[in-house]
Amino acid sequence: MEEKLNDLGRLSMKDRIVFGIVIGATLAGFIMLFIGMFIPPEGEIHNSVLIAWGGTMVFVALLLGIIKLGTIEIANLRASIPVLIREAIRNEKEATR
Repeated sequence: MEEKLNDLGRLSMKDRIVFGIVIGATLAGFIMLFIGMFIPPEGEIHNSVLIAWGGTMVFVALLLGIIKLGTIEIANLRASIPVLIREAIRNEKEATR
């Protein structure tokens, strides 16, 4: 968990904005879902509209978060591949001695 927090500290401004949008969309979606289910509308917005919009916001936030997390994990994997290859070559050389 601590290394994930460190990864968040190394994000670019664009990535931080995307994560902010993800968090905002998730919160807005859940708030809309609860409003649609528990608060009777005053005749202006039907609860099915609030529930549909809330579900859409949660879905969008999940997609953005999954895509961004996947991008970060792929970048970390690409950065670690040369190190892993060097270690494997070094271990093979030491094993043949």
